[in-house]
Formats: sequence, structure tokens, C-alpha cells
Amino acid sequence: MPPRIVTISDHVDCPTGFGVQHRLLACALARAGYEVHSLGLWDPRPLAAVPVDRGEPAAAQAASPIPHPAIYFTRYPGGLGVEDHRKAWRMYRDLLRPDLVVTLGDLEMFTHLNDAPHRPFAWCHWLPLDALPYPAAQHQRMLRYDHLVLMSHFALQLVRPHLEGRVPLHYIPHGVDTRLFRPHEDPLALRRRWGRRLGVELRPDDFLLIARDANQWRKQQPLLLQTLAKLPRDIKLILHCRPIAHPRANGWHLPRVAHILGVADRVIFTSPVRSAGLCPSSAREQPDASEGLRPEGRTTNTLTPAELAELDNAADLRVSATTGEGFGIITIEAMACGTPTLITDYTTSRELILGTADGGSRIPHDQTTNGAAPPDASIRTQHPAPRNQLDPFGPAGELLRPAAWTIEQRRHLFRPLIDTDELAARILALRADPARLARYAAAGIRRVLAAYTTQHVARAWAALVRTILTDP
Repeated sequence: MPPRIVTISDHVDCPTGFGVQHRLLACALARAGYEVHSLGLWDPRPLAAVPVDRGEPAAAQAASPIPHPAIYFTRYPGGLGVEDHRKAWRMYRDLLRPDLVVTLGDLEMFTHLNDAPHRPFAWCHWLPLDALPYPAAQHQRMLRYDHLVLMSHFALQLVRPHLEGRVPLHYIPHGVDTRLFRPHEDPLALRRRWGRRLGVELRPDDFLLIARDANQWRKQQPLLLQTLAKLPRDIKLILHCRPIAHPRANGWHLPRVAHILGVADRVIFTSPVRSAGLCPSSAREQPDASEGLRPEGRTTNTLTPAELAELDNAADLRVSATTGEGFGIITIEAMACGTPTLITDYTTSRELILGTADGGSRIPHDQTTNGAAPPDASIRTQHPAPRNQLDPFGPAGELLRPAAWTIEQRRHLFRPLIDTDELAARILALRADPARLARYAAAGIRRVLAAYTTQHVARAWAALVRTILTDP
């Protein structure tokens, strides 16, 4: 019997970035010959055998004289969150008896696995870290991992002084499917089609911005709307997120914010504005259902990866006021489509946009909220990238320096806030310099193809798991 592996994250497949990477992980291990069982903490779908493509070009499969057996991984219903999974985990553990458990997500999601007095399996965790400082409160739990995989050089540099030599550390980034996320041959045709679909006029000479971050406090979309208010009227913004944040996301009623700032007529939501609760006088007309959007209740989660790639291709520039990313899957998806990005210079953005390994690991003490020195020496330390870690492609966009710092309440993490005047000036400068935009686009495509494809990630995981299981 092949080794049995259980993979766990918030979802199996969509709608989250972790969910997409979870499916990639499960498929990679199934192709490598392992018996794979996958659970999503928030995935209530029924038990199912999920077919896995072989990862080969269709022509190569058709030319093979011997039909290949089908490959599957098994998806289990996880429940409705961490508490449901905590209650069900002992049942799954005893039923499946895994040789290896691979988890993907925040440290707090899997404390019930970590706090067990005895684990009859090896445990490998794929960890995102989206802010400074080092999570000292979770230090003892991290020491209990058998292997810790970091998604970014930023995270690897942050944990290395605390964990190196005590827990095996590895680096595997996220990957993008370049069969879907790739440059489109006619972006203007896409723009016309999406304009009809969304019920708005998108002219060829409009400068179109796109933001696909979730509507939550960490993403700071109101700063983008404030920036838009400082820009000419032919600059428009597509927002792909929930117009009204989920109650637990600590986000915003973005249509109302846009209305207050006077930019409602230049903000285009991929979810219907009327369903977001605006009165008809301040809402854009609802698109007809025949254009592909249901008149009521459509959520942004229903857009397919191919549709998201079309939106990226239709835009001139991606913008993000994020206060920290665990990796940045939306960044590499935009890069794969040839859409440059303007994003906060913090955590992983530097390594993705500039190709350096010195992730945003420094907070000047005179920019903290109270002027005091940060409590962790690692915050004050730059980790310069060796020359061989600088790739030859050039920047795939530009970084926005933090203008101020705040502290996240619950986890007490440092969060940067951008200067909307600087963002507006950068947008205008890039609009006036198509040649620079073209250089950024080409660099982004080359960097993704060199380091961030699903094939890179699949090979890295198959090799790591083989090492773990043969040399535990």
C-alpha cells in the first residue's frame, strides 16, 4: 500500500488562495503515487473522489499507446470551521491512520493537532506569515512541527533565528496555473465584453485599475477609493470582492464609502451594487441576467479562475494597499497575465515584485505608532539578499513605502498604511509611461515562468514528501 497522506486547510480548492493551493498540493501528491485524503475546515461539501489530471499536455496523453489509470484524491467534509474540525479530527485520525499530515494555514487553525499529547503521524505545516514581529506566542507550538515549510523568503528569514537547528525548515512558494493566467491576445476586446457584462462603459482610452483583495481590514480598500478621488475621471477601478464585508472580516460597506468620496460612478464591482444595499439613486444600473450576471445575489466567489484572468488582462494596472501578505497569489496571477502591480512594500511584496530575497523585514523605529523602538530585534534587521538571489528580470511593478504604522488589535502585529498622494502620483506617472508598463509586464511574466508555476510547486512538494517519508 502507498503511504497515506492527509492534507488540511480552510478549503479544498476555491474560494480562497489557500484553497487553490491546497488542491494543487493534493493533486501533486496524488500524481506522485500517494494515497491522499483532503479536508477543508470550512468545506461542507459531501465526501467525493476528486479526479486529478496527470499534469501532462493533452497531446502527450493522446500519443501514449497505454491508457493511464485514473488518479484521484478523496475530499472529506470538514464542517463549518475550526471548532467542527476539532470535534471531528479524532474520528478522521482513527479512520484514516495517516503516515503524514500536511496542514496549510495560520497557526491558530490547527492548535488541536498541536496540543495533542501524542501524534501517531509525521506533521508538516505550510506556514504563511503576513506581518512582523516573529510570532513568539506560538513559538512552543512551532517547535512541535516535524517539518515547517515557509511560503516566502520573508517568512523564512523571520523564523530562522528562532527555529533553525530545532525544526527542519523548507521554502516552497505558491504557484499559478499559467494555462489560465497568461497574456490575452486582445485585451481591448476583453474590456468591451466585461463592460457589457458589468453594465458599464469601459472605453479604450480609460486607464483601468483592478483590485482583487478580499474586503477585510488587512487589505485597506478605502485607501484605494481615497486615491481614486484624487485622480482624473477617466481612471476607473474594478473591485473584485464582497461589496459589503462579511461580519467577521472587519471590512467595509465599500459602495457607501465610494459614494461618500464621490467616486461611485468610477468604481466597478464584480458583484451587483444594488444587492449591496445602496439606494437606486446612488447605484449603478443592474446588469441584465443575459449578460452572464444573475440580477440578485451573485457573489464574487462564483467567478472562475479563467474569468479572473480575463479581468487581470483587461486592466492596465493592479493596485493593492495591503498591510501584509502571507504569500501574494493575486500578485503572481497578475504578473502571469502581464499586468503590473503597485503594492505596499511589506512582507512578501518585495520578493515577488523585485525578485529579491530581502522581504519587508524592517520597521524604522521612528515610524511606529508611539515612536518607541520595536520590541523584537529581528524587526530592525535588514536581511540583504546575496547577489545570486537577485533574478535578472527586473521589476514587475513598483512598491509603495509605508507612510505610517499601526498595530493590529488581536494579534498585536505591525501593519503599514500607504500614502494615498504617493499612490496617486505613481498611477499618473505609469499612465504617462507605457514603455515602463510594458517592461514591468514582461518582467512579471518571465519571473512567474521561472519560479512560480504550479509545476514548480508540485515538484517541490513531491520531493519534500518523499524525503520526509523515506528519512523521517
